[in-house]
Amino acid sequence: MPIRAPSRAVLHRLAVGVAVAGLVILFDQLSKAAILRALPEGGMNGVIVVLPVLDFLLTWNRGASYSLGAGLGLHGPLFFIALSFVIIVVLFGWMAKSRGAATLIALGAIIGGAITNNLLDRVRFGAVEDFLHFHVGSFAPFGYFNLADSAISLGAVVLVFESLFTPPTSLKNTP
Repeated sequence: MPIRAPSRAVLHRLAVGVAVAGLVILFDQLSKAAILRALPEGGMNGVIVVLPVLDFLLTWNRGASYSLGAGLGLHGPLFFIALSFVIIVVLFGWMAKSRGAATLIALGAIIGGAITNNLLDRVRFGAVEDFLHFHVGSFAPFGYFNLADSAISLGAVVLVFESLFTPPTSLKNTP
């Protein structure tokens, strides 16, 4: 069976998503490089107070969200790299079939966040660099995170919002 080239519409959708992913990767990696330069090596030796509710504090997350899976030892980074790769491939497939701009942007944000956190950081450092710490006094509901985590979370919220409030459309008989 011959392999068909993707249509212009599919290429356009992928280009939008890849552009968003690229921006997420760029800004996340630039912010992480700035924090690595600004805070002392070794992690939690320095804090930059940005606002009364926001600190920059360098931490290394060896697990997933909220350090889940951090105890996997040497196999942890490999597990999260492999899992991220599978998720990224699935999301690219979804992106190729998506029609709405919000969905493309959300998928691009999630893919970019997954690439920069779970592939780039884990390959380079064996962990994800987190530094954003929102809190009200000692109450800190989000733990430590970074721009990629924010992109993934916002992308997921957009996808959930769209699934709940956007009327379904039929893709039957469409290119």
